[in-house]
Amino acid sequence: MVLPPTSSGSDLDEHGVPNAPELGGRKLILCFDGTGDLFTNSNTNVVKLVSFLKKNDYRNQMVYYQTGVGTAIHSTLFQGVLKAAAYGIGWDIEYHIMGGYTFLMQNWVPGDRIYLFGFSRGAYTARALAGMLHKVGLLPRGNDEQVPFAYKMYMRRDKTGWQESNAFKQAFSNSVSIDFVGVWDTVESVGIFTNLHFPFTASGNHIRIFRHAISLDERRVKFKANHYHASLNLARLSQAAAYADEHSGLDETDVKEVWFAGGHGEVGGGNFTDDEPYDPARIPLTWMLRELVLTNTGIEFDMDALKKAQIDLPEPPEGGRLANGKAEPEERPIMPVHYISNLNLRYEGDVKAKISDQLAITPMWWVLELMPFSHVHHGPDGKVEYSYLPNLGKPRGVPSLPPKATVHVSVKERMTLEGTYRPAAKWKDEPTWVE
Repeated sequence: MVLPPTSSGSDLDEHGVPNAPELGGRKLILCFDGTGDLFTNSNTNVVKLVSFLKKNDYRNQMVYYQTGVGTAIHSTLFQGVLKAAAYGIGWDIEYHIMGGYTFLMQNWVPGDRIYLFGFSRGAYTARALAGMLHKVGLLPRGNDEQVPFAYKMYMRRDKTGWQESNAFKQAFSNSVSIDFVGVWDTVESVGIFTNLHFPFTASGNHIRIFRHAISLDERRVKFKANHYHASLNLARLSQAAAYADEHSGLDETDVKEVWFAGGHGEVGGGNFTDDEPYDPARIPLTWMLRELVLTNTGIEFDMDALKKAQIDLPEPPEGGRLANGKAEPEERPIMPVHYISNLNLRYEGDVKAKISDQLAITPMWWVLELMPFSHVHHGPDGKVEYSYLPNLGKPRGVPSLPPKATVHVSVKERMTLEGTYRPAAKWKDEPTWVE
């Protein structure tokens, strides 16, 4: 029996996955590019996603694109220092979060659905914006002066701050939920020697669907992966906020984090020029596009642009889902016709495309490798630990969390085709291989 979708999105479909809201409102799609990224001839997956979206009917679907952290700073000597700081530690991320928030404040009306996408620190921006919307709500149109105050309230993690933000939300804001967050290789480097942690970026039930493509081969210390743990009460999330989330009446987020071959720019894009025939970043891009269809988001695409890029989309499955989001990944059946290898017509070439090691290409990155930075470690019991040691070029750690690491089958195919390729990140147990 198929359960009918509800406007609140609080019911589950026949697979136990939260239903999408009724497809009646507009789709508000916000896309945040990576650090220093903007439109060039070597575009990221964020730009490519924007190019694949329908943008000619704002009454049905609106698309907002924001260039990456540091791109809005001009090139005087002092501003050059600021730009370097923005690239290195993401100090201006608050302006990017508030920019997305202001767009929603100006355009959202009841019934609209919100979708957030990002790469690198743009991915972190998208997740922080989702957290801000959850904690302080969305101010009505015209309240521009209130946005910085709402942001400061969002950033408070103490019990009093949570109580005040809840009162602020009830007094001034609209309660909104996020239908889909899709991100490529979120990095945790916001801050100097210790990373800043924004509320509700790593947990919470305010997002219906969360999809994350993660790099196996990135080693740089300021590009450590930032994982999403929907079921964990992380150490830096206040007890009051965690309690409120548990009692919010929202269904648990359908989370899927999948590891892909390549460094940061081979997962989120931007390392290859647009005219090169093959690019490893096309694989996680196609994977994300497929997830948008199979989770019944209702997002509308420019089919001519997809055809030009030689990417096909699957047909939405009957009932809106292919698989049970609550099940283990190996129990999520995906029909062969929906395999990435059948949707991406350049798949084999993308699997064989060269991947890079930025530490080897740009030795200046080693300056940061010799400095002590904070690192987050997640143990098998859900505990969060922090270390403050130089990274020295060590690869990323695969969290020791159940279920096992979920790795895309293209990684295994690359290992077989190349013979010498082995991912930099290591897993203790055999991972779950997924399409």
